Amino acid sequence: TGLKPAGTPVPPPVAKADEALATGSVDELAKKIATAVETGIRTRFAAAAEAAKHKDESVEAGRKFVAAYVQFVHYVEGVHETVMGHGAHHGDAADAVRPAETPAAHACPAGAPCQKAKETDHEAH
Repeated sequence: TGLKPAGTPVPPPVAKADEALATGSVDELAKKIATAVETGIRTRFAAAAEAAKHKDESVEAGRKFVAAYVQFVHYVEGVHETVMGHGAHHGDAADAVRPAETPAAHACPAGAPCQKAKETDHEAH
């Protein structure tokens, strides 16, 4: 949105990007983001895989699996779209650091349409 008045707080991703430029190394920034994305994928995968083991035990267990599946798949889709440049808010893939905010539409298990589950944790911030 352009230049901000002096004293305006700088968002953490911008501060880290500025720090990388100032130090001449992007290693710490890249590692932090990669680790956050990996953790996000692994955490959601583990929840979906565990829920899948019990999905046929009851309606509630089936719903729990669908919810975990939606969170996992939407997170992966969002990361993919951000990295590939489809979710960047300034026209450059490197600009976006919020992969969970850019999910693509898809079908849930058994072809049932689903809605994006609300994300309350944003590991990549």
